[in-house]
Parts: sequence; C-alpha cells; structure tokens
Amino acid sequence: MVDSDDWQDLFLSGTEVLGSCQRIDEDPSFNVCLMAYVLDGKNRILCIKDPLTGKILARCIFRLLFKDDQLVLFQERIYPSPCDYEELLNELAETRARELGLELFTCNTQGNLSSEKFTLESKGSCSPYEYVDASFEGKTKGVFRIHKAKKVPLEKS
Repeated sequence: MVDSDDWQDLFLSGTEVLGSCQRIDEDPSFNVCLMAYVLDGKNRILCIKDPLTGKILARCIFRLLFKDDQLVLFQERIYPSPCDYEELLNELAETRARELGLELFTCNTQGNLSSEKFTLESKGSCSPYEYVDASFEGKTKGVFRIHKAKKVPLEKS
C-alpha cells in the first residue's frame, strides 16, 4: 500500500488501472486534467502496486479540501470497480487521516459511514483544469464542491 505524491504515480494513475478517463491515451478533453494531479499539492494517490512490476493495481485520489474553514481529507472513487483491494485502500485512508489528525470523508459505499451529508470545497488550483468524480461536474477549473460527502468514523488504532 502506498500513499504517494510521486509525479509518475499521479500521471499514470488512470492508465495502469481499468475504467478511468484520466488515461494518458484517453480523449484530450478529459486527460487535460491529469496535470492537476501532478501540479496541485492538495492531490495525492493511495494505491496498491504490483511488487514485481511497480504498476498500479488499484487506486484512489486522496484530496485535502475544506469543510467550512476546516481542512479535511477526501477519498475519491476507487479504481478499478469492482476492486479486490477496496478494504485495504479504505484502511490506508483511515490510517493517514488518524496520523494527520484530520476528519475523513468519502462518497464511496462503505458500511460504517455517517448518514449525514456534508459539503466539501476546493478553493482553487494551480492547474487550469481538474477532474473530480465526486463533484459530478467532471472537469472543473480547480474550484469545486462535493455536496454529498459522508464522514468516515475513525477508530483509534
């Protein structure tokens, strides 16, 4: 399991897993957003890599966003879907949130989520375009809202 901001991992995050429009060989109207993953410090990748090849087997984008004026973490959709590594990626997201002392939110389907829905916000990006699955806006200009985020309860380890 890897929590990474390595440019190669971020740039290949949609190419090495199935089902993502953020592939380097995808339609340019979508993959123009790939640079936001690489350039914008609020974006990281949580992934499972093949130990022999180093290729990404499963991943989710992990974002630093705002809930009101409070910094929080947001775990994006997991690729591929369905995914054999979903539980491991969820555990990694929870571990990182506990280590950083931040609340964790997601729009993914998990059994332990709160029923209350929250609005999270990105206040901007250094990249002209950013793709966000959970915003339902798709391609954004770095300013976006996620309206139905659910809080992940963090148990103490």
